[in-house]
Amino acid sequence: MRYWGSDVERDQEKNVREYFEEISRKFDSYYREDAETGGIFGKVAHVVFRRPGMVRRFEATFNFLGALGDRKILDVGCGSGIYSIEIAKRGGSPTGVDVSPEMIDLAKENAVRAGCAERCRFIVRDLKELDPAEGTYDAVLAIGLFDYIAPDEQRPVLDKLLSMTDAEVIATFPKRWVPGTIARRIWFMTKELDVYFYTGSRVRSLVDRSGIDVVFHNCGPIWTICFRKK
Repeated sequence: MRYWGSDVERDQEKNVREYFEEISRKFDSYYREDAETGGIFGKVAHVVFRRPGMVRRFEATFNFLGALGDRKILDVGCGSGIYSIEIAKRGGSPTGVDVSPEMIDLAKENAVRAGCAERCRFIVRDLKELDPAEGTYDAVLAIGLFDYIAPDEQRPVLDKLLSMTDAEVIATFPKRWVPGTIARRIWFMTKELDVYFYTGSRVRSLVDRSGIDVVFHNCGPIWTICFRKK
């Protein structure tokens, strides 16, 4: 099995980084009421398809995390820092990593505005560069990450995430058979960016071994899933 080594994977990683650098502030706005949706059709798509899943996955993630105390949380693909900032507000100690420098800059700005910058750590880093020897975390988040991970890379990526914690990985997976999937696939084709969708059996196949509980939470077009070490 390939492990982040193919030319296809490197092209995908480059395209993902460039795409999110281009739309960083627009993407950040999706979490606000005044989202930049780009016209009536964009607004309908946001209200009907995108926002409900985003809200539900946010709630499901923090339900899985429970009381944070001073727990150390790794937020992989943190984007503009929405989850890391909420973790800090709830008393946790988040480390947000993202391959996009623009997203990390925006996350730092958002943390300052939210008054919790001193509790947040944001770094430009690729997942493959993270080393468990530097220390593990009480939980790892991967929100929206697996949307862009090619099938041959999905299990190695999940294994790497699991290696960064002694407890749990909370990740989201877009469903394959829901309204909006085809439109989303076509949209990303215009951006020369591959996006991947999942069945429940596909997600379970990523951890077809003992020692990991897999708990699904239905978030409409998305699953929020907790991979919990026994």
